Amino acid sequence: MKLGAASVDAVLAVVYLAKHRMEGIVQGRIIADVLGIPVESLLKILQQLVRAEIVGSKRGRRGGFYIQRSASEISVLSILQVTEGRMSGNSKFPPHSVEFAELALNSLSAVCRDASSESARVLAATSIRDLMTQEAPLVT
Repeated sequence: MKLGAASVDAVLAVVYLAKHRMEGIVQGRIIADVLGIPVESLLKILQQLVRAEIVGSKRGRRGGFYIQRSASEISVLSILQVTEGRMSGNSKFPPHSVEFAELALNSLSAVCRDASSESARVLAATSIRDLMTQEAPLVT
């Protein structure tokens, strides 16, 4: 399967929000800075995730984004369906040089390798919590 930059950024943004859940609302520019991507690009991705009810948002001066459910309730598949639609093909990731992204990308890469023939089942079984703890399940 081939994932576009927006899909990888969406997964990483949700992982970031999950890791910072106790802090509450996080401004989009902070997430963009951590991921090393333009704020405008990230805001478009986050709005897609808001419409899909994966992420919530608050407007205003102290506004920003927060994760809607626990990390264990959000599958990687649910995020990728927002950004990619149907999943197919071989696993390839756009380059990411951000330190924060390395751990989540390694977990995501392992998940996608195992998902070659049954990608929807594996991705549906993999939660954001799994990526946060690097315990992505290998579904057989």
